[in-house]
Amino acid sequence: MTTKQNQRGGDGSTNIQGESIKYIEVAHYGVSVADAKTIAMDVFEMNVTRFTEIARQVASERVGEFTNKLLGSIPPQSLAALQDPDVQRRLFFAQQEFACSGDDEIGDTLITLLAERITNSRHGMRRLVLNEALQIAAKLTADHISLLTCNFFLKYVSFGDDLRTVQEVAEEVDAALTPYRDEIFNLGQPDLDYLRGNGCLTVNGGFIQASVSPGQYLGWHYPGIFTQGFTLEEFYDGHHLVGTPLIEEYPTADGNRYRVRATSMLKLDAMIRKYNLEDKRHAAESALKSRVQPDHVILDSVLECAPHLKRFFTRWQKMGMSGYMNSASAIAIAHANVRRATGGKFSTPIDNWLSAGTDFD
Repeated sequence: MTTKQNQRGGDGSTNIQGESIKYIEVAHYGVSVADAKTIAMDVFEMNVTRFTEIARQVASERVGEFTNKLLGSIPPQSLAALQDPDVQRRLFFAQQEFACSGDDEIGDTLITLLAERITNSRHGMRRLVLNEALQIAAKLTADHISLLTCNFFLKYVSFGDDLRTVQEVAEEVDAALTPYRDEIFNLGQPDLDYLRGNGCLTVNGGFIQASVSPGQYLGWHYPGIFTQGFTLEEFYDGHHLVGTPLIEEYPTADGNRYRVRATSMLKLDAMIRKYNLEDKRHAAESALKSRVQPDHVILDSVLECAPHLKRFFTRWQKMGMSGYMNSASAIAIAHANVRRATGGKFSTPIDNWLSAGTDFD
């Protein structure tokens, strides 16, 4: 811990000495971009470990670049949050890590996480997870984060409710994985152990299913696309659906079968409401959920449409990734990485993946 007490600040500012980090407070209301940059750079300069002159110059240049990108990611109305002691602590940590590593991908992911944290002032689950994610992300490689991002897409993200064919699903999966999938070939068992040790991957899901294969996950989200269909002998409750707009008959090699006309549970709910068929809900939902194809059949049909993904999924299975779930912090890291890679086009809020007390409703 440094014992040096002389501190530097801009005009009209007050410097506060903490136990292990020096904090900066601007003593007027409203924080301009210039104020924010002064605060952010002062946080680093006043707390940074003593480097040699050359190392300090490199570190300062990197932090200047980091700070400019960060301020460009924060809405003006949130700049005042840079006066918060906890935000300054997280800011200095991120600055320090990027100053030492200089890794642009990791730096941009830290910026995305930090920007999310700065815009979240309420002390709650989201803030706790983002704080933890910042600490963990700095200890990972870009390849590690790519693995967590692939796991995020294959277990936690729906690719849209407007998909109607296996080809469309395959195209969405391919587009989602393409920026990250090659990096998993750089990883081995020590990497998986390291990610588990740092709280990124879990193998015991508790109330959540602990093993989820890619085919199984796609079947959950698109049961109407990956359906086996049914005969009235196989699914007796189907008698209640015959003659309604909820099912249709279609030919197969084994003869005619029925299938639910909706591709997902959300679409089925909309159809039930549209046709005022609430009394058919139980039978229709059972027909949709219980007649999904086996996991391997689903994956094989996706690979028929996108054969270049076979190498990725073969490696995924050999790594045993179906048995690993992302922790909440790993979900936040993956979410930030996708936002980084897409330039913010992936705009679904991180809150969608953090429990709001509805998991057990």
